[in-house]
Amino acid sequence: HEPSDVKFSSNEIFVLSIYGNPCIHVFTLSGEKSRSVVTSGNGMQVEKAWSFCLDGNNNIVISDALSHDIKVFSSEGNLLHTIGRSGHEAGRFFRNAGIIVHDSMLLCISENKKFGLQIFSA
Repeated sequence: HEPSDVKFSSNEIFVLSIYGNPCIHVFTLSGEKSRSVVTSGNGMQVEKAWSFCLDGNNNIVISDALSHDIKVFSSEGNLLHTIGRSGHEAGRFFRNAGIIVHDSMLLCISENKKFGLQIFSA
């Protein structure tokens, strides 16, 4: 379970592990593990979590590089909705990688294979 990305909310720490059993582990600010959410692979909801961020409501926003979309989960791990699908046109993704939600609720997604950046408003 090597960590590959870490994000902080006001009261929890979220750690993405992409090796072994890929998932997001949630810890208290004192470092105690409280739960694991959003497991990848084996028919689960996320095929390849490349990166993630937290939105203004502490929802987990994951860039899924194999299904070529963005998945939004509650902080408890319930799938809320999916954004985009595979393709090369505007609004579609191909091997999406980095993701960030800006304070103004702009969603920015970088894509490895298209060498581009897409920006969406909420």
